Amino acid sequence: MLGPFDIAVWLVASLAEIAVLVCSLRSGLFRSYLSLNLYVLALAVCEILSLAVLLRYGFSSLQYTYFYFFSDAILILFKTAAVLGLYLHAFQEARIAERIRIAAIAAILATIIYSLFFVVIKRKLFATAVALEFSQILYCVTAVFSYVLWFILLKRRNPRLRLALLVSCFCLYSGAQTVAYGFHHFFPGIALWRYVPAVLGAWLPLSLLYSFTRVHEETRVSAAYLEGRL
Repeated sequence: MLGPFDIAVWLVASLAEIAVLVCSLRSGLFRSYLSLNLYVLALAVCEILSLAVLLRYGFSSLQYTYFYFFSDAILILFKTAAVLGLYLHAFQEARIAERIRIAAIAAILATIIYSLFFVVIKRKLFATAVALEFSQILYCVTAVFSYVLWFILLKRRNPRLRLALLVSCFCLYSGAQTVAYGFHHFFPGIALWRYVPAVLGAWLPLSLLYSFTRVHEETRVSAAYLEGRL
């Protein structure tokens, strides 16, 4: 059953995700950061559906198990698309040639397609095992691409602060989740690690909300400042 802490975290995450979407629409940034906003929208929908399935069928039910694994696989696809969208912003700001942009995005998409193809061929059947393994592979790929994008921004003399904050959100989110899952794997008896992913899930939309509401689109920051922030 859900406890007060679980309900509180779920409520904060859901409200933050809705607030991000509302602020993006009101400020005219929804289309500019389309893939990122679609990821936040997917998060909000999954939050609502997850609670509905959990309350109806229970945590240990087969229905919730299937929903959890397949929704996680879908969300990681949206997350990858969000990171790709940030790449496009960085490439546009750096005025990189269109051919290089297309080649870079094509390389990332090829990695995603290869990951799915590899998992399906290996497992022979698209079931929860396939969804889980695909999510894990794509999660690692997206985390690496997030940090690569951060280092690209460090090479810029004065990148846009909002873009830097958005990229750092994904870097910190991926890094913290990796550490939390690692500790949970090696120390499963410590109940604290069960709550960390949920807290991170609420922290991410709150951080995105701050980036959209408190930082102007044209505000710049020095690369030297960014080097000490992550």
